[in-house]
Amino acid sequence: MGISNYLTGSRIRCHAIIVCDQTKAYFYDHIDQTRVDMGLADSVKAVEIVDMIEGYQGKGYNISTKEERDFVASVAETTGIMLDPIYTGKAALGMLQELHDNPHRFKGNRILFLHTGGLFGMYNGQLNTTIADREQKNIINMWTSTESTCTD
Repeated sequence: MGISNYLTGSRIRCHAIIVCDQTKAYFYDHIDQTRVDMGLADSVKAVEIVDMIEGYQGKGYNISTKEERDFVASVAETTGIMLDPIYTGKAALGMLQELHDNPHRFKGNRILFLHTGGLFGMYNGQLNTTIADREQKNIINMWTSTESTCTD
């Protein structure tokens, strides 16, 4: 995304919340190699077009904390937006924490969060207990639930 944003001439800064065990150096190298592979070796370097933010991998791949699962459930309840607990939920929570803790990092007052997938992570059962334990548990039903909230 950073490369395409740059190629359009956009001055918008891209930020990436790293939620896996890789470092920002790994991702910068990957972007720079992609740039070379595309024939853009003489253009701007990855570090100039993407701000990599580390520290939001949590306990690791496919392991979510109660806070992360509660956040995912809360977003679903209040907005209807489904985030998975493996990547996208961690990234959205990390972005909100960065907006709170480091607001100077982001310029302007409009932020676009790109939800890049992970929907299948919703169906691995990881959120079942979280949803069942929430006070408003009738708002969200797991797809495996036998209870129906639809009426004719």
